[in-house]
Amino acid sequence: MLKPHRAWQCFSAQTVWTTVMWTEYSSICILREDRHLKASSC
Repeated sequence: MLKPHRAWQCFSAQTVWTTVMWTEYSSICILREDRHLKASSC
């Protein structure tokens, strides 16, 4: 088994990565919506 703190570090890294990706995706989405005025393109 992984040590708890190792597992927590891994989980934290995944959470940060997911947050970053989601933020980037949202930014692109907003830019597209701005440009094309289509929320459906997201």
